[in-house]
Amino acid sequence: AFLDEIGTKIPFKRLWFSDLTEGELTRALKNLRDYDDVLNGVKEASYKRSQMDWLIGMNFSRAYGMLTKKKAPLGRVMTPTLKIVVDRELELRNFVPKPFWELEGDFGKYQGLYLDEEGNASFDDKAKAKAMIPQFGKKGTVVDVTKKKETKYAPELHSLANLQNECNRAFGYTMSETLAVAQSLYEKKLLSYPRTDSAHLIAKNFTKMLKPHRFIPKLKYEADDVIKNKSIQLSVAKNKKYVNDKKVTDHYAITPTGLTPDFGKLTKDEENVYMTVARRFLSIFLPPMVTEKTAIVTDANGHTFKTNGSILIDLGFMRLYPTRNSDTMLPVVKKGEVYDLVDVNLVERKTSPPQRYNDETLGRIMENVSRLIEDDELKEIMKEKKGIGTPATRGNIVDKLVDLTMIERKKKSFYATDYGISLIEGLGDLDITSPMLTATWEQKLTEMEKANYDSAQFDNEMRDYISKTVTKLKGLKVSIASDKPSLGKCPKCGRNVIDGKKFYLCESYKDACDFIVGHDKWGTKISKTELKKILEGKATKKLKFQNGEKEWEASLIFDKAKGQLVFDNGSGGSKSTT
Repeated sequence: AFLDEIGTKIPFKRLWFSDLTEGELTRALKNLRDYDDVLNGVKEASYKRSQMDWLIGMNFSRAYGMLTKKKAPLGRVMTPTLKIVVDRELELRNFVPKPFWELEGDFGKYQGLYLDEEGNASFDDKAKAKAMIPQFGKKGTVVDVTKKKETKYAPELHSLANLQNECNRAFGYTMSETLAVAQSLYEKKLLSYPRTDSAHLIAKNFTKMLKPHRFIPKLKYEADDVIKNKSIQLSVAKNKKYVNDKKVTDHYAITPTGLTPDFGKLTKDEENVYMTVARRFLSIFLPPMVTEKTAIVTDANGHTFKTNGSILIDLGFMRLYPTRNSDTMLPVVKKGEVYDLVDVNLVERKTSPPQRYNDETLGRIMENVSRLIEDDELKEIMKEKKGIGTPATRGNIVDKLVDLTMIERKKKSFYATDYGISLIEGLGDLDITSPMLTATWEQKLTEMEKANYDSAQFDNEMRDYISKTVTKLKGLKVSIASDKPSLGKCPKCGRNVIDGKKFYLCESYKDACDFIVGHDKWGTKISKTELKKILEGKATKKLKFQNGEKEWEASLIFDKAKGQLVFDNGSGGSKSTT
């Protein structure tokens, strides 16, 4: 774009490389690419994507902000991501747990779960479940015993998204935190380039890459065996699950580079991320984990009970990971054996609400957002593009939503705020809230990358779309909640109380309510903690006040009858503060 702007006619070539290691840069310098139609298409698509992102964000945010008279940032990726969290928040707020019942049969040596003729285990009606118990009789006959070996191979290598997901599960790191640590390890030349969406390798010198593992006590034993066994390395090199040139895009999977880390010079976070990558890389050379799954089907007077369990046969690659043996150990039983039906337990359970998103699951739905799209062609486009945002930008997008107080991060989970919810509800069905916008956009940009679609046409279409959408935004009728976090409900009108520059006040202050409390009252600072007590109808702790030379201690409480704060004397009585 810069060369276009200055109008240079000087011939040039493109330096095309996958990482900043010496070997890769040397290869790229020896193989400079001509600036052909394909490279020009890639450049044009990249430029138009960033340009239109800027135009959409600038125009839509200004239009929505002027309409609502509130800060209302919108974006092609940010707003659909917010909607994902808002939709889940509303699901949870509206969720009502429903009870259901299951019947567990105790056959002495083992237990089984009752299944009806259609294979359902639960009852919505307690009475119907209870009425079934006498029908089971006193005996149970084993009618089927199925044993099946299950083989689980090491998972694919780390793309940035995979690494972010694992580090969130293991250490609670946010997407941005994992990227920052991986970038630091890359700059120390210990890991390959982290901003990659590929989980595959081009055939590499595995012995060199495995060398650092020999100096890590937790990995040394397994690494020594792999390095000595060239046939294992050759087998992995031919395994398309891990080594596949066609699935490597601009950069290959995140792996150790072959340099041995000095853990004494790494931070704890760097050690955690490095070990996560090192384990995953070593695991692909180890055998699979093997378990034996067992299913017992028991007939009790014409009714079916099913029992499931498993036995661990070989840990395989899971030797590298801490494991918890939660397998249900079953006794050896044979078809035709008869056991006493000792008891039948009626167990009450409740339906579970959907899980809140955390960094891992939100990043995963952003990557796999195609599942939210119904159009088959656009769904495939989004699968190919691997969702909205990129592995390197998703963390920043989520952090921005938190910084803008559209969502909150509490421990590991995300909560949509009233502000974020009102932003999405106000937009209705405008496509800025949907990944469909990105899907249709990427469909055209993909063709532009192939030099099959004119960038000028895309430019005209997008500017027309932006203009029409701004007109729609200006015609909406919407009220946006405050972007400041709620401290509680206003004791006068029930709306949210927020923290202003010098006062705690109702978000409807000067509109339909006059509730307001100063941060300081008679020489005493009213903390948010004490303010929250007041909003809950409780008295504050004893506070020290001063008016001129007069000093006194008292608690504050809100008197609904008087509609104001009063001093609480601790015996049920009170007097006005004014």
